[in-house]
Amino acid sequence: MKKSIIIILLAISLIMAHLPTPTKVHSILGADVEQFIKDAESYGIDTSVIRDSLDHITPFPLGNNVYGVYTPFTRQVSINMRNCDNPIILRAVMYHELGHVFGIGHSSGGIMETGLSPLEITLRFGSTNSWLLYKSALFVEIKKLQDKK
Repeated sequence: MKKSIIIILLAISLIMAHLPTPTKVHSILGADVEQFIKDAESYGIDTSVIRDSLDHITPFPLGNNVYGVYTPFTRQVSINMRNCDNPIILRAVMYHELGHVFGIGHSSGGIMETGLSPLEITLRFGSTNSWLLYKSALFVEIKKLQDKK
């Protein structure tokens, strides 16, 4: 009986050691995710939806023309690091995908626009002033959505 309990406890310990830590995002993406959370909270946005699923935000090799994907069923945010090697592109893609986590859909302009080329992303979101404007618009939209609930 004691042997069985010890074996079960060892098995549980091994399983728990291999489970993802829910408070840690992949190190490559961590700075952008933390900045997003900080920015969102400055707008009064409840960021628990992200904080509860940080282990679902990962770099992932996607198709050549895909920068990022949000899968609602699994709450998985996948970022294609091959296409996001530029910090401006990575930041814009990360904010775009995290916008989806909050329920924001695609738009015809701003951070939630799709189909932009790397050059368009860099030109549109590269300057500090334009980035602040686009980022602010995204967070205002997220805040409105949260206030409706």
